[in-house]
Order: sequence, then structure tokens, then C-alpha cells
Amino acid sequence: MTLSFQSAVTESLRLSLHGAIRHTYALGPQQVRFRVSRGGSIKSVRSLRSSANLSFQQQSDIVSFEVPGIADYEVISLVANR
Repeated sequence: MTLSFQSAVTESLRLSLHGAIRHTYALGPQQVRFRVSRGGSIKSVRSLRSSANLSFQQQSDIVSFEVPGIADYEVISLVANR
């Protein structure tokens, strides 16, 4: 296929308007582990995109949980005890 210069520029501009991400790839289970503030205590962990409460463990200041899978993105909410 041969494109004229004008067609090639137009096609390039069209593609550039769609951003850098062309495809997403689903991920399987993801193990998450992080440190909270010293003395901090987590009450619940919830995935917002998939609307699910997640099981978690907290040992001292380390919180760990598993995100079952990620299709394109996920947001995790942690609620602290007061």
C-alpha cells in the first residue's frame, strides 16, 4: 500500500491523538505488600474497580493482600482504624 505524503501525515496525526496505549493485557493474581506508618492499623482493603472486599493480613507495620486479577486497571482502597 502506498500513501501519499499528505495521507501519511494525516494518518500519523490521527494515531497520535489516541495516546501511547494501544492495547491492554490482563494480569493474573498480584501479591501486594507494603509498609504503613508505625502504629498504623488497617481496618479493610477493597478493590474499587471490581467492587470486592479483599482479604488482608497485617503483621506489625506490613500489610499484605492479593488482587485477584487486573483487566486494565484497578484502584485499591485501604481504610485505617482510628
